[in-house]
Amino acid sequence: MKLTKKTLLTFLVVMLGVSVGIAQDTVEVPVLSPNDGEFLNTYMDDNPADVYKLKRGETYFMNNSVQLNEALDIVGEEGNSEETAPAKIRAGYDDQGRLINTLFAVNGDITFKNVYIIGRGVGSKWDMTAQTIQCQGSGNELFLDNIILEGNQENGFVISGDNWDITVKNSIFRNNMNQTQNYNGRAIRNNGSVAGEIVMKNNTYFNITAYAIVTPVCEKFVFDHNTMVNTMTDVFFAHQMANAEITNNIFYNPEFNPLVDAELVWKNFDAEVAGVICQDTLSDGAKAAYDTLLGGSDWSRKVAVKSNVYYWDQEVKDFWNSADTLYSTPWIDENTQKFFDDDENYPDMVATDNVEKDPGFANKGDNLSAMVQQGKYIRQPSTGDIENIYWGVPSSGEIQWPLPEDLSYSADLTGTDGKAIGDLNWQEGGTAVDNNGSNPDSYTLEQNYPNPFNPTTNIGFKLKNSTDVTLSVYNMLGQKVRTMNLGKMSAQHHTVKFNGSDLSSGVYIYRLQAGNKVVGTKKMVLVK
Repeated sequence: MKLTKKTLLTFLVVMLGVSVGIAQDTVEVPVLSPNDGEFLNTYMDDNPADVYKLKRGETYFMNNSVQLNEALDIVGEEGNSEETAPAKIRAGYDDQGRLINTLFAVNGDITFKNVYIIGRGVGSKWDMTAQTIQCQGSGNELFLDNIILEGNQENGFVISGDNWDITVKNSIFRNNMNQTQNYNGRAIRNNGSVAGEIVMKNNTYFNITAYAIVTPVCEKFVFDHNTMVNTMTDVFFAHQMANAEITNNIFYNPEFNPLVDAELVWKNFDAEVAGVICQDTLSDGAKAAYDTLLGGSDWSRKVAVKSNVYYWDQEVKDFWNSADTLYSTPWIDENTQKFFDDDENYPDMVATDNVEKDPGFANKGDNLSAMVQQGKYIRQPSTGDIENIYWGVPSSGEIQWPLPEDLSYSADLTGTDGKAIGDLNWQEGGTAVDNNGSNPDSYTLEQNYPNPFNPTTNIGFKLKNSTDVTLSVYNMLGQKVRTMNLGKMSAQHHTVKFNGSDLSSGVYIYRLQAGNKVVGTKKMVLVK
C-alpha cells in the first residue's frame, strides 16, 4: 500500500487517538485573500486532500513553497471563456519580501489541469521564479492538461529522478525567458539519467528562451501537433533518441539565436553546427539504457520526423549574417541527415514532407525585434536594451486575458493525420482544452461563445459515447456553408473552434451530428 498523507493521518487517529485533520478526497478551495494572510500553501497545509479544485477567475497567491512526499493533484474549474481567466496560481513574496523561488516540490505523481501558473511577481515583469515546480523521486508521472505556465527564468518543471512518464497536452508555455542566458527559460528539464514515455501533443510554446523539453534517454518520445513561436535556442535537447515521433509541428523562428564556436562541441558530438533536428550516434551508455527500456538488444533505432513546418523571419536571417562569428541554424544538420540517408543501417530513421513555409499567423506579437536585440545582448553585451522581450506583459507584470496572441493561421497546412499542422487548439475543428475527462450522461450541444463573434467562436458539446462527429453550418436560406468532419471523438465534453473569416455578416445555424443522431441546432451571429 502506498503511504500517503491520508493513510498516515488515518492511522494516527485510529491507532493512537491523535486528533488531526483527515485528508478529504476532493477539496474545493475557497477564495483566498493574501491581504488577510490567506495563501494557497497555508490552506493546503491545513486542509490535506487528494485533489484541490480551484475556482475559475480567481487568483491563488503563495508566499512559501509546498513540500509534499506524495501525489499532488490540482484541477481548476473547467471552462474556456474569453471573459473569465482560468484559475491562477501565482508566486508571491515571503516574510522577507523575496519572491519565492519554487511553488511546489513534490515526490510523487503530479497533475495540473485547467490552471494558469504564474512565476512572475506582482508589480514587476522582471522578478520571476527559478524552478517553478520541482518533480522529485523516481518512477512518478507528470500529467499536464490545459495549463498555462508563464514567468519562469530557469525551469518551469524540473525533474530530478529517473523513469518519469510525462504527458503534456493542450497547454501553453509563454514568456519564459532569462534576460542574460539563452539556455534558461525551459518548459521542462529532465535531469534524470533515463525517462519513461514522454508525450507532448497540442501545445504552444510562445516566446521562450530554450527547450520545450530537455530529456535523457527515454522509452518513447512523441512530439505531435505543437506550435513553437520564437525560441532562442534548442526546441528540445534530446540528441540520442531511439524511439521518437516528431510530427505535425510548426517551428516558427526556432533556435534563432545563432551559435558561436564555443557551443558547437557540447551541442553536437562531431563539433558541427547543430540543426533544429539534431541526432548523434548513440553512446555505449545510451545503448545499454535502451536495451533495458526496449526489452533486450534486438531493437532498431526509430526516429520519424514527418510533416513539420519551419520558418525564419528575414530579421532573424539578417541577425545570423551580421557577424562572421555567428552560425545560422539549419533545419536538419549534415550529421543528422546522414542517419536519414542511410537506409541500410538506419531503415527506421525517416525525415519526410517537412517544408519551410510561413504559416501566416493571425497575431504572433510584435516583439521579435526585442528578442533579437536580447540575442545580440547575449552575444555582444554592449548592445543592450531588452525592455520589451515579453509579449503582452505590461510593466506592472499583470496578466492579460484573453491572451493577446492568436496563432491560428491562413496557410493550407495538412499533417500526417489529415488535420491542420500545429497546435489544433488554434485551428478550426481542433478539439479545445476544456474537457474534464468525465463521461457525460447525455448528448448536448451548447451555445457558442463569444456570440456575436468576429471571426472566430467556440462551440461546445458533450458526447455520451465515443462516436464520429460532424458539425455543419447553414445560412438563413438553408444552404450549407461549412462541414466540419471532426472524426471519432471520445465520450466527454469538447469544444471546437469555428472560423467565419470567409463568411459574410449574418445569422447562421449550426447543427451537431453524433453518429446517426442529430444532437441539436443553434443560432450564432457573425458581425464584421
